[in-house]
Amino acid sequence: MIEEKFKLLAEVVEKLEEAVCVVNRDFEVVIFNRRFAELAGAEGEVLEGRSILELLPLERGSYERVLSSGEEERRLERLSRGGSRLILDVSLQPLNYGGEGYVLTVLRDVTDREELQRLKNFSDALFDSISTGIVVMDREMRVRAINTFQLEHLRRFERVRITREEAVGRPFGEISTLLDEEHQGRSFRELLGQVLDGGDVIRIYNHEHRSKSGDVVYLNITLQPLRGADGEIEGVVLLSEDVTERAMLEKEIEESRDFYENILESLGYGVAVVDREFRILMCNRAYAEMCGSGKEEIIGKRCYEVAHLKDWPCPEEKEACPVLEVFSTGSPAKVVHEHWTRGGRKFHAEITAYPLRDSTGEINLVLEVISDITERYELEKKLRETGDFLNNIVKSSGDAIIATDLEGKITFWSQGAEDMFGFTAEEVMGKSIYDLYPEDFRDKRRRMEEFLLEYPEDAIRNYRMKIYRKDGRLIDISLSLSLLKDAKGEPIGMVGISKDITREVKAEEELKRKMRELEDFYNMAIGREMKMIELKNEIEKLREELRRLRGGV
Repeated sequence: MIEEKFKLLAEVVEKLEEAVCVVNRDFEVVIFNRRFAELAGAEGEVLEGRSILELLPLERGSYERVLSSGEEERRLERLSRGGSRLILDVSLQPLNYGGEGYVLTVLRDVTDREELQRLKNFSDALFDSISTGIVVMDREMRVRAINTFQLEHLRRFERVRITREEAVGRPFGEISTLLDEEHQGRSFRELLGQVLDGGDVIRIYNHEHRSKSGDVVYLNITLQPLRGADGEIEGVVLLSEDVTERAMLEKEIEESRDFYENILESLGYGVAVVDREFRILMCNRAYAEMCGSGKEEIIGKRCYEVAHLKDWPCPEEKEACPVLEVFSTGSPAKVVHEHWTRGGRKFHAEITAYPLRDSTGEINLVLEVISDITERYELEKKLRETGDFLNNIVKSSGDAIIATDLEGKITFWSQGAEDMFGFTAEEVMGKSIYDLYPEDFRDKRRRMEEFLLEYPEDAIRNYRMKIYRKDGRLIDISLSLSLLKDAKGEPIGMVGISKDITREVKAEEELKRKMRELEDFYNMAIGREMKMIELKNEIEKLREELRRLRGGV
């Protein structure tokens, strides 16, 4: 039974909304209200005299400390009831009544408040974890909320060191230069006014934002209205994403594309990109001019339609297709085709095709480089005809007769050249004549050719050179070189006639050696006049023999 002295206190406690009980030194409940009985799960039961530690998961030590120290203690406790979890704000206060020590226990259910705080903490953490700048402004463009990313942007870019607490309530224009900038001729203040008045959502891409120090970043910005519970626009939300790196990369890519397109357009030969279906995806001006069409008429058409004026690909006529070869082998390919302009003019085209690979290494496109070689083709044809003519004339000559084009490639190789140097015509045709000379004689050969090109009416006669045989042995030759011309008198190559003078050179060297010996002997026997006369006569004979040998070269 509640003692008479607690009756008034019990009446007061019963009217409270919080769960309240009074505990004595033995931790027994002496007073409690209905709300406490509900929390203890003992509604309608007699709780007087029962231990508080049995009714609720409270700590014995807490009560002992309050009873011994006489000081209040407060803490949060979690309680499970009926499948629900409650958060209780527990207050233990010392109570002295009639000389006896008691503890007044007040328990407040703060579950909703704690959940709201948890949600707020969670939303704040989420707000700050977003890697997009967020600023919430009211209708006067004062900051109502700002996230960490935006504060960091202000610190790094605007050089504004400000905390969230310092930013909230201040006009946004005081901490950022953005509001004073323009987009498409309108200031951001005007754009914000449009959002506030009309509820529009405005998106701006790659805005060039400059700080007061002149630094530049590129931002993707979204301006959207902030509406209250009644749907009325209370402010504006500004979202800003830093896309500087991407914008600069796009700018570099654009500049690189323009740079390379300018290069392609300035090339004197045609360039086209072709896919697996033989469709032309890109071409330069030179290619279009070769075809006698505009670029817009070429793009999307198949290469055989444009270059051959046909409705079927080259392989159907058993003609080599460089595009197909590249896709098949993965290696560059080169062919010479007869191409036709849209006006019906035929020309010879040298096509070199290269593979273009995607990021996985697969060949998805082919780059064709096309040169009009009609003039060269005709020259080479004339050169071959000239070579045939020379072959008929000199095939029986014992001298080495060799013709080259203006680049030094061998175009004719006589039987005499085969016999003299040991190489067959098949082994050397198309190869460089310079490869047959030792390095120091290559420069001499080139200087001879430069002289003939400058003085085309002249010829070089009996110029001593050294040249390699097939077995690697060097032999001495006497080279006569002159220009080879076409029917119009234009230079198309060089023709050289070589004689093997190895034996003569050796004989000459032997005579020189004997002359030196006799001259030495003559100098030693200068005191013997008769012998000297004989020696002089012998030397004269040897000199005469040397002159005879040289005259026969």
